[in-house]
Amino acid sequence: MLLFQKRLFFVAVIFGALVRVALGQRNLEQINLLDPADGDRIDVGHGRHQATREQVVANYERRREHLRKLVARHKEEVADHENGRRLLEDEEYAKLTKRIDLFGKKLEKMEEPMGEREIDRAIERTKMRNERRHMEL
Repeated sequence: MLLFQKRLFFVAVIFGALVRVALGQRNLEQINLLDPADGDRIDVGHGRHQATREQVVANYERRREHLRKLVARHKEEVADHENGRRLLEDEEYAKLTKRIDLFGKKLEKMEEPMGEREIDRAIERTKMRNERRHMEL
């Protein structure tokens, strides 16, 4: 039964890849089903679960920008509270000030560009997560 499931999964992967190519969402060079050991690309047949160095770095930059926006928004909300424009509950005020500190510390750590070791670790985590996800099928 397990062998049948693996074969069915492989057929589904191939079919999905062919559909993506037919729809023009990918070109053939981007589909890497036969050599998943490629150092820069992890592909187990599902485009949304791939990780390349460029994608990892772009995600890191996106997360950093999101944290900047959150800190700015929280600071604005705290300032509005302190100026009396929009009063917050005590719990909400405490939560926002704590988040500002925590997000600020995280931003300080993220100010430096991602190192090769961090990128490799992120790619490896993605690969392990994909393997675990597909073992459950």
